Amino acid sequence: MVTTIRQAAFTRRRETGIMKLVGASNLTIRLPFVMEIVLATLAGVGAAVGLLWATTDYLVGPYVAKVLPDVPLVGITDVWVIAPWLAGLMLVIAVMTSWVTLWRYLRV
Repeated sequence: MVTTIRQAAFTRRRETGIMKLVGASNLTIRLPFVMEIVLATLAGVGAAVGLLWATTDYLVGPYVAKVLPDVPLVGITDVWVIAPWLAGLMLVIAVMTSWVTLWRYLRV
């Protein structure tokens, strides 16, 4: 994540410099980077939950449950219970990482 944020900041350094010259605050300059990371994180969490749901519904349910009938397996309900926690934790990590990285590599 740090490398991606750093590359985004590096490729937009000219725009960032112009924004600073016209008097934009640090928050105004950093907020688009943070929002980009938040959207990428939400897309990643959506893909992860979708794949976990598909694996649970189409692989664990019909096949693994027949082979291991006495073993408690992950169900679809478990996937939906963990999804908000996963999204929240990943958003916190993404915002903290992007904020620290931008503070460090985007000297504005």
